[in-house]
Amino acid sequence: MKLILACAALLCVSCAYEFDCPTDVHGDCIERRYAHPDCSYYFRCYDDPSGCIAIVIPCQDDLHFSPKYQECIHPYHANCTDSTTTSTTQFTPPPVEDVSAFSAARSYDWYGGDAIVYFDQVDVNLRECFKNGTTFVPGREGVYFMSFSGGIPSRTPVHIKIRPTNWPNYPSTIYRESTTAEDINMMYRTFLAGMSDTDYLNYKSFEPMESGESLQASFAGFSLTDMFHEVKAFYVAREEPFEFNQRIPMSRIFMDIEDNYNKTGREFIAPETGIYYFFFGAGQQSGKTNRVALQTWDEEFPKTEAELWMNSDSHNGLEMASRSTILRLTAGERAWVTAVEGPVESMVDHCQVYFGGFWYNPAHATTIAFAVHRTSPWQSAMPLDPVEFHEVGVNQGNAFNHAANVVIIPKSGYYYIELSIGSMPHTTLDVEILLNGNPETPENLGERIAHVSVESTNHTGVATSGRGLITHLWQNDILRLRANGLSGIFSDLNKQTTWMGLLLYEDYY
Repeated sequence: MKLILACAALLCVSCAYEFDCPTDVHGDCIERRYAHPDCSYYFRCYDDPSGCIAIVIPCQDDLHFSPKYQECIHPYHANCTDSTTTSTTQFTPPPVEDVSAFSAARSYDWYGGDAIVYFDQVDVNLRECFKNGTTFVPGREGVYFMSFSGGIPSRTPVHIKIRPTNWPNYPSTIYRESTTAEDINMMYRTFLAGMSDTDYLNYKSFEPMESGESLQASFAGFSLTDMFHEVKAFYVAREEPFEFNQRIPMSRIFMDIEDNYNKTGREFIAPETGIYYFFFGAGQQSGKTNRVALQTWDEEFPKTEAELWMNSDSHNGLEMASRSTILRLTAGERAWVTAVEGPVESMVDHCQVYFGGFWYNPAHATTIAFAVHRTSPWQSAMPLDPVEFHEVGVNQGNAFNHAANVVIIPKSGYYYIELSIGSMPHTTLDVEILLNGNPETPENLGERIAHVSVESTNHTGVATSGRGLITHLWQNDILRLRANGLSGIFSDLNKQTTWMGLLLYEDYY
């Protein structure tokens, strides 16, 4: 319900900001505190005869509000970024043309059930396509890319679905039956969908979900039709298990614009020379390990461009994982997904085995794309800041500075940023994407724009996690990764860890 914003005269400085208080599945007000654009205030929602009401309350003694701790604490520990003041990264972006993109996250836990998940933090919402914190409404026919994630509580199965209007079993599910994880895990998935002007998408999580300060629950997407000169994209999946160590045959084709996926050859054939974004995933049978790789030809031998390695056998039910990468291909070059080791699991309702991608040819931006890989593992009690990357796969526009292991933004605009990352056996994963700041200055490490974490250590082998988001960045902004101490990153020459990004829409292009 739309709030009535009640502010005392003392609080008038913050009365310009509206807030929609969320309600639970029964329509009752969720009475708690929520972040305000000004770090020194917060919203407090409570049930009132007139509805679910929000008031603005100030913090005392120069403290900042922390959604995680639900109280005002020291600014350093609150890690809050004030979006009401002017700085080099806080100017209002210029108006955009008629394009659709959004990026949202949730700052508190979800109780599960059949209700639609509400996102209280919407950082990007071009064309106002993300409605009421719950629903993506494209408004016109086109092809849309989506990325979503969730935090999975300990000993809990997973069933997260991005549900389109007319396709209840569309393959857009994060699904896990295993309950062996003794702490929080983070899982993500990406997909493509063709949508009409009357379609819409909702995020549902039928099981409880963790999402606090790390914003584990996220939902983001953009229109390929709006952003690119031409749409050349495909999305295929498998509806049953596969037992053989060879190219995986995909039994269901959800999308193949321009007919570039060869079902007989089990491969994608590049229609143009250029930059391509690929995503793929696989399911894991109970107690069994597997490895799945995205491959191309290196002269006469297959070459692994990225690998999804699920090397743990400690799970007591089905598992799944996903990852992505960006490649430069010549016209006619082929790419495919191979089961390198072990059986892979897939089901009709979830399509855990899948493969998709698109040609990156921006219509409203300079071509800027990067994909960098680690080729060795790391584990330490001390932080690694910045995280080092050993191989540069794509660096169109020279955004990635290999000497410094940072991304220096060459053009202001809206970027899609993604991290696919492997975790070490019996070790947590704790990696942040930081904006600006200084790794040598603890009180100014930078603004955290994304966090990938696996707190569970009950995995006997390598696991995979990640996150994708859309964010506006200014020219000369600096992005880097920080791996916090007492955690680990796995990667080898087969590239299980990749950091990547694309400029979607450039300011003043």
